[in-house]
Amino acid sequence: MKKLLACLLSLLSVASFAQFPGANRILSGIDVGAAFQKGTFAPSLTYYELLTVGRQKAFSIGWTFSVGYVNSHNVAFMTAPARLTRGKTGIEALSAPLIYGNMDTVTFDRATQTLLNVGLRAQFKLGPVELGGSADVLGFVLGRTKLGHVISSTGGFYTKDHLSRDSLVYFRDGQQAQYAKARGINARLLGDNDRGSLAAEVYARVMINRRIGVKAGYKWLTTETRLTLANTADDNRRYRRRTEMPYIAITFPFFK
Repeated sequence: MKKLLACLLSLLSVASFAQFPGANRILSGIDVGAAFQKGTFAPSLTYYELLTVGRQKAFSIGWTFSVGYVNSHNVAFMTAPARLTRGKTGIEALSAPLIYGNMDTVTFDRATQTLLNVGLRAQFKLGPVELGGSADVLGFVLGRTKLGHVISSTGGFYTKDHLSRDSLVYFRDGQQAQYAKARGINARLLGDNDRGSLAAEVYARVMINRRIGVKAGYKWLTTETRLTLANTADDNRRYRRRTEMPYIAITFPFFK
């Protein structure tokens, strides 16, 4: 939470500079809110900057920068790479069915991570109501190392021994303890081709006055973690969790 507060102060200082020519066509501000469901709480801070289009200035499109924190309890992450989940990569993976026989699971008592992402946003204004949607495109994810338990579809987990040979670790009670952490690049490549932790949302906002608004929506959140050791049977360390949650926020607009 300290990271979120620091980013909020930084964004507020950046946004306090004087208005520039053409600023009347720019909508910008900060959304401070959170998505939530049982076992998961995801506060976030998002700076947005949108360019209005057309004489009526009803439609606007632009970019976002968001900092988010995800805190989950008793959660499961599934095999992530499209080459395993769909048996294909690229465009072909979007229509290919899931291959459940390739799906392993990692469970955690608690999983936390911090997301820093740049995204795209589009918005339509209907009187006092603003309707829109946004999606993260690129960024980074950071997280601490956590102990998880792997549940393998094959009933075993292969690692390298001291001679770099595959060594089968048999599970005790169907699980194998492994360490994992969230760290790396986030990139939206569509469907199971995506990498890292990304969010997308749709929303409605009502402006209470020129300086504050209330925003409610629905968020699709994808979080990813990586095992310290890969299962050499399929050379995979990446596991993904998808969550759908309601979202509420307070908006503080600039250049109004």
